[in-house]
Amino acid sequence: MTRLLSDIANAAMVIVTGLIAAFLVLVLIALFVAFLSRDFAFLLRDFALDAATPPAVVYTFARAELRDCHDGDTCRFDLHDAHPVFGAVTWRGTAVRLAGIDAPEIGARARCPAEAKLAGQARARLVALIEGAQSLTIEIVSKRRDKYGRLVGRVLADGQDVGALLIAENLARPYTGRGKRKGWCP
Repeated sequence: MTRLLSDIANAAMVIVTGLIAAFLVLVLIALFVAFLSRDFAFLLRDFALDAATPPAVVYTFARAELRDCHDGDTCRFDLHDAHPVFGAVTWRGTAVRLAGIDAPEIGARARCPAEAKLAGQARARLVALIEGAQSLTIEIVSKRRDKYGRLVGRVLADGQDVGALLIAENLARPYTGRGKRKGWCP
């Protein structure tokens, strides 16, 4: 009888252990699938920026002040926000990469004098558009920062997308984030 009870207890332990192992495998598979679907959604959303179809807005800063612009597609702003617990908050000197555009490189990163000259014009026009505006809004379009730690978003000066204006004036090009970028040198 003792042997029979021992065999039943061992069989029950094997069954319980198998069920626990199967449950853990299912949990790991579910977590892996959730991770993959999140990452694929990120790739499709954040790197498929199309100038004709703007990406969805993740967050909007209704008040912003320009600090400076590095080139035609990156500026630093003081972003004013209202936090539900802390009240008024300002993100000082936050770098924002303009979504959906590529501007010429400036300074040592320029590949030729023509690119450097166009980069200076793009930066000057971007600063003029922003500083001449009565209202400045930053629409963040990605939950993740780019590889340089910048927020990615649209800059709206008096409601107009300054990136789209730079493209219209041939001071920038549409940029999807995929493939090799076209050069600016003749």
